[in-house]
Amino acid sequence: MVFDGEPLREALVQMNRYSHRRIVVDDPELAERRIAGVFSTTDIQTFVSSMSATLGVEAVGNSDVVLLRRLN
Repeated sequence: MVFDGEPLREALVQMNRYSHRRIVVDDPELAERRIAGVFSTTDIQTFVSSMSATLGVEAVGNSDVVLLRRLN
């Protein structure tokens, strides 16, 4: 999956289409942040780790859902 300036919310829709593990964000401002990168649709963990590193968010969740939220 290639993202080149799409909002995070749109990228999550695309990534969630290919995984049983959903990635969600509940912060409207964070959801509009633009992202770029190339990600495998079968490697959700790398996508989540990249978002954590580049957007300054933390990932919390379980085997079914991962919430991306701002670091306090």
